[in-house]
Amino acid sequence: MASIKRIENKKGITYKISVSYKDNCGVFHLISTTFHPSRKSEGAQLKEAKAFAVEYEKRVKEGKAYDLSKITFKDFCIKWRDEWAVNHLTQSQVEQYQSALDRVIIPAIGNKELAKVMALDCQSIVNSLVKAGKAPKTVRRYVTAMNSVLRFAYKMNLIRENPVSRIELPKLKKDKALHYFNNEQANIFLKALDKEYRFEYEGCDRTNKDGSITHVDGYTAIHRIPLQLKVYFTIALYGGFRRGEMIGFDWNAVNFENHTITVKQAVARTKQGEALKDPKTESGFRTLALPSHCFDLLKEWKNEESVYKASLSGSWQSSSDIEDCPVFIQKNGQRMSLYTPGQAFDRILQFHNGEIDRQIETAKKDNTLSESAQAVKIKGLESQKLPIIRLHDLRHTSATLLLAYGVDIETVSHRMGHSEASVTLDIYGHPMPSQDDKASSVLGDLLG
Repeated sequence: MASIKRIENKKGITYKISVSYKDNCGVFHLISTTFHPSRKSEGAQLKEAKAFAVEYEKRVKEGKAYDLSKITFKDFCIKWRDEWAVNHLTQSQVEQYQSALDRVIIPAIGNKELAKVMALDCQSIVNSLVKAGKAPKTVRRYVTAMNSVLRFAYKMNLIRENPVSRIELPKLKKDKALHYFNNEQANIFLKALDKEYRFEYEGCDRTNKDGSITHVDGYTAIHRIPLQLKVYFTIALYGGFRRGEMIGFDWNAVNFENHTITVKQAVARTKQGEALKDPKTESGFRTLALPSHCFDLLKEWKNEESVYKASLSGSWQSSSDIEDCPVFIQKNGQRMSLYTPGQAFDRILQFHNGEIDRQIETAKKDNTLSESAQAVKIKGLESQKLPIIRLHDLRHTSATLLLAYGVDIETVSHRMGHSEASVTLDIYGHPMPSQDDKASSVLGDLLG
């Protein structure tokens, strides 16, 4: 039975909890810790202390108790990882947090006793990161890892308070640039997926294995966007899915009859490579309806993938049942890499804008057009160019357009897989210029 001793000093009331136990060799040990009550009355404090003592004794006998007087921040990080992080975070999150701890936090405060880590220590880490030129978002990622460890220590009653709660973080700089397609641009992008793109290859001399030289004349080649990439970007725009969720799709997640896709899993990067995991949040498990033409594209691609699978025969490195195969694949049938869609998206924007630039140059040299007609044509072509955004901004585009055109926040939040509607508003609730003009017109009509 644990012993409880009440201690009163200038710092307040604490309780010393002591537990004796016998190790595997039959030797008795005594281990103690300090409990800081949160209640004010002595009776309530004692009740808290007794409840803590029972739990502490259980942890001692299970080999999970810590000696508060000796454990360092670095050593406690191991306890945090093994007893909390692996049970509450995804594998990729554990690795990200551990990387932040190993690179910055542990070198700074790792050798300090856990109970002696002060707010000033945490603030010094923040200040050093800012001084090193780290962006506010990057600084906050390091702080998030540190906070996770110290918050767990506080919950386990190993420290009186979490010192991270007292620090000042650098202010986030709001990016005013537009990082989504408006409705016109979204339509241009979808049409761009069907276009043919012309590439001019210059002539060159090539050295053969025997040392001889072969001249290759210049030539023009026409390329189209592969069907599975067209499907990927169309579904990304209409569904607003995360990249990892889409790479995680198997054909059994696609319901052609009901025109729905179910998010059951996602792909994330780990130290061992890319691996399947549960969606980012509980709300990430969801079934979304998409327009029928999306499923026409999916069906076309499924048929093409089935034919391709049969052509590879024994070289196919995925399930023998197409329903259990990934929707988006590599050449050998394995799941598409997380890197592939982003690289392809960047190329498509470059191809499209490059083609528009060529048309603009042609229009500038067209002597059959009057100066005014030429200016109109060039302006029209300029409006067809697309802003250079990230692949993730297709998700941003999907949510932004839904909100801008009247879909309620709860529905949009569900489609995004967010845990709270407030998260959706924080991320996607910015005004679109066209909607601001609409708001002005509404007020003009009401008050004019």
